[in-house]
Amino acid sequence: MLGADPGRLGSGDRTATIDSDIPHKVMLANPMHYLEKHNPRRARHWWLRIGTSDTTHSLTAITNLALRTQNLGDDVNLKMYWDGGHGANEDPGDLIKWMGEITGYGIG
Repeated sequence: MLGADPGRLGSGDRTATIDSDIPHKVMLANPMHYLEKHNPRRARHWWLRIGTSDTTHSLTAITNLALRTQNLGDDVNLKMYWDGGHGANEDPGDLIKWMGEITGYGIG
């Protein structure tokens, strides 16, 4: 029950509980849990893009992700597109170039 008073759950039913797997599923949706554990299998290169007008993702969340991975010594490439919405990506050619630099398989 995530430590909550059952009476405070949305249904109003004071005997209501949540499925036992929900806390684990919530944890899986947040990459910061894995980064806090210094997961040796994590990605070491991060290409992060977001529009400043994105209504789906938080600028704070992506900034925290970029800072956390950078503080772990990872390669982070973050850009925020002014007035861009969700899924903003104005430099797909740069992504291909960046991938080529990382892998050594540049496009000639």
